[in-house]
Amino acid sequence: MKKLLLLTIIVVIVVALLPFLGNRVVKSELDNNIQTLTSYGIEVAKSSEEATYLSAKKHYEFLVKDSKKFLKYLEQFSDNQLPPYIDAALAGVLVGVDLEYSNFLFSDEVSADIYPLSLSSEMMEGIKKEDKDFYKYLKTLLESRGVLYHINYKIVSEGFDGYIKDIKEEYLLQDGSKIVLNISDAIFDGTGSLIAPTTLNSTIQKIGFNATHDGEEFSLVLNDFTSNSNFKSHSTYTMQANLQSLEYKISGTKKSDVLVDSSDISVNISSNIEGEKAEFDAKSSFKELEIKTQTASFLASGLNYVLRVSDVDKDALEGLRVLLSRTKSSYSNSLQDQIEKSTLNLFSKGLRFDIEEFSLANFSIKDKKDIDGFKIKVNIVLKEDVALHKKSKPSPLSLLQNITLDAKLKFSKEMMAIIYKEVSLSKSMKNYAVEEGDNVVFNVKFLDKKLSINGKQL
Repeated sequence: MKKLLLLTIIVVIVVALLPFLGNRVVKSELDNNIQTLTSYGIEVAKSSEEATYLSAKKHYEFLVKDSKKFLKYLEQFSDNQLPPYIDAALAGVLVGVDLEYSNFLFSDEVSADIYPLSLSSEMMEGIKKEDKDFYKYLKTLLESRGVLYHINYKIVSEGFDGYIKDIKEEYLLQDGSKIVLNISDAIFDGTGSLIAPTTLNSTIQKIGFNATHDGEEFSLVLNDFTSNSNFKSHSTYTMQANLQSLEYKISGTKKSDVLVDSSDISVNISSNIEGEKAEFDAKSSFKELEIKTQTASFLASGLNYVLRVSDVDKDALEGLRVLLSRTKSSYSNSLQDQIEKSTLNLFSKGLRFDIEEFSLANFSIKDKKDIDGFKIKVNIVLKEDVALHKKSKPSPLSLLQNITLDAKLKFSKEMMAIIYKEVSLSKSMKNYAVEEGDNVVFNVKFLDKKLSINGKQL
């Protein structure tokens, strides 16, 4: 009985002391991350800590002291070199971070509120000179955590979720312009590093921006945005995004009024370099697209396209990618020459480009009756030619002799009648056209440097 009592007392003491021992998992991770940031130009301008028996709270204010160093850190997680203007946008930025985590030893979850306290020094000074009242408003908004990300992160499993604080702000500028910004119900989750996640899913109910001045209005509204991304590496990934509706509007200008309204937009992009050759896919579609101006109107429905690039040499592609990334920070004739040679080297390895589908169900112009659209399918193969990249300035014909093309273009008769009427030189196409029911078809082939349409050579 005494032994059982003694064991019980020991267990109770150990459990009671666990919070005082502190959460070594979280503390170690935080210390490592802060050390990494300070080595890349981030200064801890301010910090404080508040601890209770069960939890710990920490507050940090991080200042971007050396933006060039910090950009080098970010570029480790990017497939491209970041453009120079980002340097000026980051210099002097002050970011607040509030952390909270359990003091129990085996808990690995930390919650964070991340919020900008000040924009870059250059931007804040520029705003202050232009409009002191707007500067004060912006300063108060940021310092009151008006723009805030909340994240819950599990250190061991590297899973996270969070949200962006709703933003509903409006402001009247000195010149009488009114600006309204609305972001609502933005949530996200994913896995992996927060800077370079392996999966990321997000939804945003609404993003809206509106500006009015002297009866003129500009607005952009996006509703019900969702995205899902999976990143195996910088070059192997899949991304999918859907948007219920998008509206872009300029009104009150009389001459340049425009309305663009689209619904059920879908975009899918993927890249894969894990096989012998690299391949890329892109798909997009929308249910309806309406464009209106003072003099014209256009309404289309059922647009789809599916593009694919395959059989791409991975080493040649990587060499070209590195050169292109350098153009964002510097440019020279020497770099341009290197890009041209690298492009020729890529083409000399051969590749395949397919438009598996490019179609439009129907459309109308100036509110007239609906007209059936078109369907296009194209296959292009660029054959391997080792000698191609050795030529300093190859002629277009030297490229054409390596190309084979097979395409089928199908237009509705009503649409083709418009093309014949509106496009110069298009009437000569009638000599090659073949009718299939209510459509006009063009089978285009390019083989052995010979071009033919529906079996007739050009």
